[in-house]
Amino acid sequence: MTVLPFLDVKATPISCVESPRLARTRSIARSLESKDLPSSPLKPSSSSSNLSGSLSSTRTPRIKIVPRTDDLLKKLPHAKTARAQAHNPIWKPFVRDLPDYDYLWEPVRREDIRHQYDSYVAPQRITAGRPDEPYQMSSTFESQDRHFHNYKRVQAMQQRQWNREHMQYTIFPYSNAEEREMYKKKIRTTLKDQMEERAQTEKHEMDLKKRSASLVLEQDRQFHEEEKQRNDARTKLLAKVSLKNKELMENKREYDQWNRVHQWHVERAMLADSPINWSKTLT
Repeated sequence: MTVLPFLDVKATPISCVESPRLARTRSIARSLESKDLPSSPLKPSSSSSNLSGSLSSTRTPRIKIVPRTDDLLKKLPHAKTARAQAHNPIWKPFVRDLPDYDYLWEPVRREDIRHQYDSYVAPQRITAGRPDEPYQMSSTFESQDRHFHNYKRVQAMQQRQWNREHMQYTIFPYSNAEEREMYKKKIRTTLKDQMEERAQTEKHEMDLKKRSASLVLEQDRQFHEEEKQRNDARTKLLAKVSLKNKELMENKREYDQWNRVHQWHVERAMLADSPINWSKTLT
């Protein structure tokens, strides 16, 4: 291990620290000042040799490597304190023993709590302001027992209704792994049954729609056929009526023509036999 020399930076000013680089620069400046003649580039001067000698003579101080002593080995792992020595690693928490009673209450299971109101039958409600027969009303019957009876009855009925509506949802978060798996299986089977029931319902509805559509189409076909038959019969009847009307009109026209000619002959005969027309000049 390399142990560096101790140096308090805060207590020691920078100017007091002797740097080896600073010593080299000072020695170079002194050697240059001592020589008055400049050095020529062709011949090496003695100043350059002195400079190299001064640089080679100046060396940086080496760091001392001090081996670790037994004192350091003793100081590095800190000694145990009194509390650390008194600590027992094999420690167990204090467990209170069960009380030695003559009768120990049985642990309440969740199944008992869940099904405690399944077969509950609410008692008859008591009218607190009216005593039972054949007693008469007095201050004795205005006690808390009758009101407490009605209160407990209401509480039990509300708990029973709540269990019917909400207790089935407490299976998953408050149960063991087997019951959770059974709950998931029940949900899956219920979902599959619902899907199958819905598929059967849709299929049944589709069959009913097909049957109703076929019945409607058959009724529509029969209606169109009956309407066609009625139209044909009506057309034939109207044709017969038209022919009969035409015949009647022709007969009436011929009768009117004959009747007009006949009236002419009758009038002529009457005029011929009339005494007014004695000269037979009126025709």
